[in-house]
Amino acid sequence: MFAIGALVLVGVYFATLPSDEPQPQPQPQSQPEATLEEGGDQPGPYLDIVVEGEGANGTITIDLMQQLAPGHVERVMTLAQQGLYDDVVFHRVIEGFM
Repeated sequence: MFAIGALVLVGVYFATLPSDEPQPQPQPQSQPEATLEEGGDQPGPYLDIVVEGEGANGTITIDLMQQLAPGHVERVMTLAQQGLYDDVVFHRVIEGFM
């Protein structure tokens, strides 16, 4: 029984030794170039938010920038179509802040 345990330990030891072969380095992925078509000189992605109506019953419209964040836009659109944002309460909508 001792011999089997010793063989297992030796096998695990040799299996975990580092390889002499150099490991390939991950290549950096190129990012799409972001451009601003609207919004002047604002740095990076931003949102255009329009609030229609007064009080708690207003409608919030958010323009998503597909060319700046395509994956995020796709995910938000999918969640919105599934109804995730229906009846969500937005807080602290401050003019010029959000």
